[in-house]
Amino acid sequence: MRVVRSRENLPEILEAARKEAQSSFGDGTLLLERYIERPRHVEVQILGDTHGNLIHLFERECSIQRRYQKVIEETPSPALTPALREAMTRTALAVGQAIGYVNAGTVEFVLDREGNFYFLEVNTRLQVEHPVTEMVTGLDLVRLQIEVAEGRPLPVSQDDVVSRGHAIEARVYAEDPESGFLPSTGTIRTWQLAGGPGIRVDSGIAPGAEVSVHYDPLLAKVIAWADTREEAVRKLARTLRRSVIHGVTTNTGFLARLLDHPAFRAGAIDTHFIDTHFTTADSGTDRPTVEDFEALAAAALHQHLARWQSFPHLRTILPAFRNNRFRDQAVRFELAGNEVVVSYRPLGQGHYRVVAGPALLDILVLHFKPGTLRVEINRVVRTFYVTEENGLIHVTGPAATHRFRQIPDFPDADEEATPGTTVAPMPGRVLEVLVEEGQTVTEGTPLVTMEAMKMQHTIRAPIDGVVGGLFVHPGQLVDGGARIVSVVADP
Repeated sequence: MRVVRSRENLPEILEAARKEAQSSFGDGTLLLERYIERPRHVEVQILGDTHGNLIHLFERECSIQRRYQKVIEETPSPALTPALREAMTRTALAVGQAIGYVNAGTVEFVLDREGNFYFLEVNTRLQVEHPVTEMVTGLDLVRLQIEVAEGRPLPVSQDDVVSRGHAIEARVYAEDPESGFLPSTGTIRTWQLAGGPGIRVDSGIAPGAEVSVHYDPLLAKVIAWADTREEAVRKLARTLRRSVIHGVTTNTGFLARLLDHPAFRAGAIDTHFIDTHFTTADSGTDRPTVEDFEALAAAALHQHLARWQSFPHLRTILPAFRNNRFRDQAVRFELAGNEVVVSYRPLGQGHYRVVAGPALLDILVLHFKPGTLRVEINRVVRTFYVTEENGLIHVTGPAATHRFRQIPDFPDADEEATPGTTVAPMPGRVLEVLVEEGQTVTEGTPLVTMEAMKMQHTIRAPIDGVVGGLFVHPGQLVDGGARIVSVVADP
């Protein structure tokens, strides 16, 4: 999908959309449709059998999206009045009856601010978000779909279908909200999704699972049910914060912040909600918080204790090349693009004095095993889950998952990035190289298009200059961080 706002942009946008469609579906045919500003996306679940029975199972609100892909779905929709719900479900049934629809399906609409709704499409399959409908109706859509396929009549009528309470689903993706929601790949090291009353988790992931570039980055669906929308939203946000996923970057923390946003809590949402309220710069927290510095302290102490457990005979030798017990040990981390030094001093009996950035922390280690650290920080007990791999450290605390890169004491000069060199933001396949060596470009000029996880990404020139080197060719598979194109600044 591409939005065209001026006639001049139409040829370029048509070409980009056609190439993406051809690559993804083998068909470059395009449809031109009216664009409705700031709509809500509301869909109606229908179910028909081969005996002429067709019912609806109420609506789902799917307006929270990024790149036109849903990330939060709920039912009932906070936008619908009883009269509007009746009109939309009646229209959905009319669509199904007109085509003699058989199977589970979804009639999708866009809803404008004035309460006018427009037909979008029919998804002739079970939707990713079908669990929220199951949670409020108590019906098993998968079972009903199989029974319909076997030729049985629907066991329920329209009058039998009742919606109780509120259900909301969050899609957990392997992606980085702070980098424009770019997909993340890697091996799942820790996988602990929280549960509890009213919580359902649909997933096929386990520790050791490989998240590759060849599939959609969806890892799991977490669904919460409660008597009210407020309670269901609060329960889902709490579950996401308590979940521990290490090895790839995920959107769990971002989703929890989104669910806590006052506008979302008020139901004031549309399909541009994320773009309106969360820019790339503030997809994470605006500035480092106390929780960030506590997580950094946990990372440093976890590393320190893991070293002692692995090499007990070296316990008399302190890390960081210091053998003076009266000098603080120091570890450097990168946090929000800035270097933060974490220094700590063992005081005996599991006590540590830790300085993490501006935070002075008195920490008592209560329990340690590789991957888990339970501590008392300034008299408050907290548990941290820590995974370290290739200098990247994931720390899940009481409120969120934090991701840090440790800065080596002796960096490799060869690994320092050269100004003007672009790198692949994620593993993927090169679709097109749009420039030639020696070509003059300006900042923002498209250089290369890549594809990964069903999405296309354009890599653009970081500075004004001349293309000095091309390191890839169309069709090539590249790793994340691989050099793509170098641009030499004009002298």
